[in-house]
Amino acid sequence: MSNFSREVLEWAVDICKREEIQFKIVRARKRKLGDFSIHPIYGNAKITINSDLSNELFILTFLHELAHKHIFDKFGKKVTPHGKEWKKHFSTLLEAACNQDLVAPYQEFLNKHRLNPKARIEKKSNDPNQLRLRDLELEQHFKVEGSKMTFKLKKKIRTRYLCQNLENGKLYTINGGAAASVVSPKQ
Repeated sequence: MSNFSREVLEWAVDICKREEIQFKIVRARKRKLGDFSIHPIYGNAKITINSDLSNELFILTFLHELAHKHIFDKFGKKVTPHGKEWKKHFSTLLEAACNQDLVAPYQEFLNKHRLNPKARIEKKSNDPNQLRLRDLELEQHFKVEGSKMTFKLKKKIRTRYLCQNLENGKLYTINGGAAASVVSPKQ
């Protein structure tokens, strides 16, 4: 079941038809809202978007992935995925979209992202009290939402955190926006 409107979906489909992009709505994924890829043999572009997004997140995610397609078409693999070229183009796409009637109700939300484009978009939790990894203290034990593994928070590395899996001792980096729950050290 999708949370976005038929009009928003048709807007994205029209763009994909014009640009010859394969477009697919997929089941909700925990780690990403959308994806852009190029088929390794045939070279055709594909954008996937999660089915559980609101209108504003759908538009933002679609334009994020479309910016990847345009930058790939222009530069190939010569530039980084979320480098300055991508940020500038993503901002330009957001600005152009804000001038369209369909997108007008979401203009304030999109303008926030246009002024400071980010590589990672967080889906807001329905629970305003939801803890995020970035809210925890160093050395605190926690579980990431949807995972059975228990971790210990070791240190911050930019927007990610180095965490130790307490079952096997391995180190992982986890995004600071990941939903987390504190557990007692014995769990």
